[in-house]
Parts: sequence; structure tokens; C-alpha cells
Amino acid sequence: MYLVIGRSGIHEHAFGAGASILYVLGYPKEQALKRVLGSIALSAVVFAAGVLIGCGGGGGGGGSNGGGDLVLFRVELPGRDALNLIVGDDVQFELAGYDSNNKRTKLTADSWALSNVQGNPGVLSSTGEFSATGIGSADVVATYKNKNVVPLHLVVHPANNAWIAGSVKSIYGGAVSNVIVVFYDNGNTEVGRARTNASGAFGASVPLTATKVNLDPNQLPPGWYKEWLYRTVRYSSVIANCHALVVLDMPLSSGVTSHMNDPIYLTPTTDPPPPPPDGC
Repeated sequence: MYLVIGRSGIHEHAFGAGASILYVLGYPKEQALKRVLGSIALSAVVFAAGVLIGCGGGGGGGGSNGGGDLVLFRVELPGRDALNLIVGDDVQFELAGYDSNNKRTKLTADSWALSNVQGNPGVLSSTGEFSATGIGSADVVATYKNKNVVPLHLVVHPANNAWIAGSVKSIYGGAVSNVIVVFYDNGNTEVGRARTNASGAFGASVPLTATKVNLDPNQLPPGWYKEWLYRTVRYSSVIANCHALVVLDMPLSSGVTSHMNDPIYLTPTTDPPPPPPDGC
């Protein structure tokens, strides 16, 4: 550590293990040293600060790879939506631990495996690398020091699917993450789904038959009503087949991304309940 002594007081900064530097802001090095040594009161303050730093008073670090102070363990796929892999993808899954302050620590899993496999989605290595070789789905499972680890569901789609991009926002404009957006065909059969990221954005791999959209009520994050707004019309995620017709900037086409330019809006439960849906 090092201490920066300015006219407004002493400031502590990280510098490197074992380092100890004192200087006075706005003065040459020699004058700074004289001012420090010539001031008994200042020296006393510096000494006290040094004792605190030496005793570890600067605060503890985050969770370590030992996982002793971590409260949540889960499989993740950073930068990708595991629900929307395509044949030919090679991705690296990670095991992450979170402490009570939601600080993330990357961990080394004891083992990796696929479970609940449907179809032939691909191969998972002993280090968590997944190669998507066919169409299907599975749960990516990791073990770690007898902890309860939340698995991650993956879905591998045909490479010639179309893509729909869109976003989910609060009625006040903020992004809403971890919302599952579900797409259906004209017969109300599910044909694809996607998870919103930290920016509220999503991208779904869908067949050309996708025409409708809704939300998965069972995976809606806490704090939001299960009714939602799209293009000034209200829909419900808990009423059967209360889907909205998707409005895109261009028709669906194989390998091409079409955009839902109008966001899906959610109302926070801190607000009064929204009016009944009028789009069903």
C-alpha cells in the first residue's frame, strides 16, 4: 500500500505487496519528506494509519477458490445465451461462486457432465468446453466440493435458423435481465426461447414459422408483474395463449437477424397493478 498525504488529508491506495511510499501532494520529494518528519502531529497520524494497514484494517478480499465464504454456486456461459447455441459452436462453460454481496469468483469444477440429454446436442469435455455437434438440449452439470451447484440448460439449434433480436425493459426505461422470452408458431407451439442479458437484450434462434411471443411466467425475476406491454397492448404470461403477434423490421430469413424494434415492457410490483390485459 501507499499513502497520499494531501492538504485535505490522508488517502490510501493499492500499490503492490510490501510497498510503502509516503509523499505530499503538490511538493517535491525532498520538501515532502521534511514536512512529514517536521510535523509530529502528522507523523502520529501516519503511524496510526500504518498500524491499521499492517493489521489488515484495509478490508478483506472477495471469495477465494476455496469457496468458504461463497453462498451461491452455478454454471454460467459468459457472453452467450446457452438457450441459443447452433450446430458448430464451441463454447466454454464456467463455474462461478457468489458471496453475500454478489461478488463473482470463477472456480475450478471438480467435474463436468451433461444430464437430461434430449437429441444429440454435443460433447462436453472434462474442463467444461462444449462442442455443439447436433440438434438437442441438455443440462450442464458441475460438481464442486460437495456444494449445491445450479446447472445451466443448453439448447442447440440448426445452423440455418432465423434470428429474432429484441429487448425487455421497465416501463420507466431501464433494462430487465434474466427474463425468458418465448416464441410460438401460429398453432401456439413453442419454437424458441431466449434469456435477456444485463442490457435487457435477447437474441433467439427460431424457425421461419415463428409468429408470436410471450414470457415464461415461471422464470420471471422477482419484482415484476406477469402482465406485459407490447406496442401499447397488454398481454399476460399466465393466461393460456395470450401471445402477441411479433412485429419485425424484416421477414424472417435463414441465417439473418430480424429485429423487434418495439421493446417488451414490464411493470414493477412497487407500482399499483396494471390494467387487465386487452390483447388476449
